[in-house]
Amino acid sequence: MTRFISLIVVIIFSCCCLVAQTDRLCSTDNYHQNISASLQKNKNSIATKFIDDTFNYNILSNTKICLPVVVNNVYQTPDQKISIAAIKQQIEQLNKDFNANNDAINNVHPYFESLVANINIEFFLVDDEVSENNSKNGINYFQTSIDTFNMNTHPNIKKNDDGGLSSFNTKSYINIWVGNIEAGIKGFATLPTQRISEYDGIVVHYNNFGNTNKTLTHELGHFLGLNHLFGNKEGNCEEDDNVKDTPQTATVYKTCNTKNLERNKCNDPYFEYDLTQNFMNLCNDACLKMFTKGQKVKMLYHLLTQKKYLLLDGCNNLPNNKLDVSLLSLNTIPIICSNKVKLNYEICNVGKTDIKNFTFELKDLLTEQVETSLSPNNCIDYSKFVDISSLKKNTVVAQLKEVNSSNEEQHLSNNIAEFNFKKANLIDLPFEEDFSNTNNWLLIEENKDNNWTHVSDSSGNGKNNACYVFKPQALNELSIGSLYSPVFKAAESAFENTEGLKIHTVSFDVAYANTLNNIVLDYLILSYSNVCADSTYQLLAKVDLTEAVTNLTAEQLLTEQDNRSWKTFFYDFETESILLDLNLKLTYVSANNNQLLIDNFKISTKSQAPLNIQNYISQNKAGLYPNPTTNGIVHFYAERYKGQFAMVNIYNQLGQLQKSFQLKHYQQLNVSYLPNGHYYVTFNWNNKLVSQKLLLLK
Repeated sequence: MTRFISLIVVIIFSCCCLVAQTDRLCSTDNYHQNISASLQKNKNSIATKFIDDTFNYNILSNTKICLPVVVNNVYQTPDQKISIAAIKQQIEQLNKDFNANNDAINNVHPYFESLVANINIEFFLVDDEVSENNSKNGINYFQTSIDTFNMNTHPNIKKNDDGGLSSFNTKSYINIWVGNIEAGIKGFATLPTQRISEYDGIVVHYNNFGNTNKTLTHELGHFLGLNHLFGNKEGNCEEDDNVKDTPQTATVYKTCNTKNLERNKCNDPYFEYDLTQNFMNLCNDACLKMFTKGQKVKMLYHLLTQKKYLLLDGCNNLPNNKLDVSLLSLNTIPIICSNKVKLNYEICNVGKTDIKNFTFELKDLLTEQVETSLSPNNCIDYSKFVDISSLKKNTVVAQLKEVNSSNEEQHLSNNIAEFNFKKANLIDLPFEEDFSNTNNWLLIEENKDNNWTHVSDSSGNGKNNACYVFKPQALNELSIGSLYSPVFKAAESAFENTEGLKIHTVSFDVAYANTLNNIVLDYLILSYSNVCADSTYQLLAKVDLTEAVTNLTAEQLLTEQDNRSWKTFFYDFETESILLDLNLKLTYVSANNNQLLIDNFKISTKSQAPLNIQNYISQNKAGLYPNPTTNGIVHFYAERYKGQFAMVNIYNQLGQLQKSFQLKHYQQLNVSYLPNGHYYVTFNWNNKLVSQKLLLLK
């Protein structure tokens, strides 16, 4: 299938941070300055009626998830020591909040009640034992000489050396620290990351922990990937929490009226009012009552990906073994560039007995006895160089056996780590793939029965139509699947911009078979990696599926004559000039049983600067493109003039300043938040002015 290409789109993800305040409920955003991307809702998305019976269901309602918790209470004075009864009541309150059965759930305002989600997570203390020393149990007390612990500086409540209490195996347990933290901060949490740290967990002020407090509920929302409803910056309607079924709001509510609604001030196209009763707001405890279904999808996505190490086999098989060891694979990249591979693992003692030895096995590759000294709550890195040329399948299975030369270990499911891969077959750019064959593509099956599937037209009409379609699980169950492209060789003659970066362009066609009359909670993530040198995938774009919504079935889409139901997405992205091998990943997350189709994947490396930029350089030394812009993405370019960088100002037709920024050679900017129409753009140096007219047509 060949479709008409009409425009080039560049998505910009901007990093934002909050200014510290002392009267807020939560300081997680301040704890993580400059690490959270601000993703915007599409103002032109299909209008959706939220208060609708068709949307009244619970995502993932058929799956019960149990998560183990450890409470570390660091106290100086007796009033800072939380009683065992109060701790257990706090865990009970946490479970009520995450299962939509707290005392206030029936008081959610009718305007929002159809959005209430049962997250279906049960938190439990790892055991009923209590420690007053350094041995680790479900509840751990430690009396300190430190008066106050700080959030980002010493002393750190999470470190023994600072008078605090070090973590208890953050790979297997959610660690919660309770103590006297700096004034005005009720709590903060680490955010989901790819590599787990010994500092992962939640910190709560002792005055806000125990019994029926809601601070822990709020911070666990952060721990599982949620932002505040106002995003990462207070008072800015351009900010968002990246959840579709929460209002876009700039107001930071510290208190709220539980009976009346607060009118939305950001002109959100979906919501007339703000959701003050949400747990991720900053209101008083009496007001906080609910999570939304979109927040549920986001939390469960992070739990099933970055935090999957916390998951247990089931709530009826809770581990409480004296002898227990876990194996975690650190091989995150699925493409292998040679036959000799370094496989990286992390082995942790998650029991209460010292590990002295074990058998490490790579099925069909090697088996060896390992002598070690691994005490409880400690981990070791374990790496092996192996030759995989003899493997008949693209799977490496590692397993730990005979721990302490015995078969006493009962909880064995965490002793196995599987790594799926494909050997790289480097392809020169430019590359076009209509999916008539599937030899170069790799699937990673997070859901083995529901994932990307190659389909072709079998109608017999003579057309050779084919594509990849993601067939998700049944309604209310979360499906996650990744599709990996072949490895591409970036052209040595590729154009480099003024910052020495190569510019690549990728495009693909999408059809989103949305069968439900509700807001789209599913999403498609596009990322890329220097596959043969680095296992880290960089975020390129989060595709707005609302632009590709169709009521047609996968079969109808595949045979559609004019392809009018397909949407072509274009993205430019920059890579370091030393990058030679490029790989892209498309990850689909679905909770609505909607099918997603991908076709006509194309990638190229620009061999020269875009013509319009060349014209600007030769004529005006400054300019912008495309003009007009139909999606709000504008590229700005300006040379230095007499050692000075240009200051760019954007004015509307009334002469009112809309945006001002300093331009260092080249920058891409998203101005889609501005209304359609003509704008005047000036490039200013101290003694020179260049002006351009910009037409915005969204």
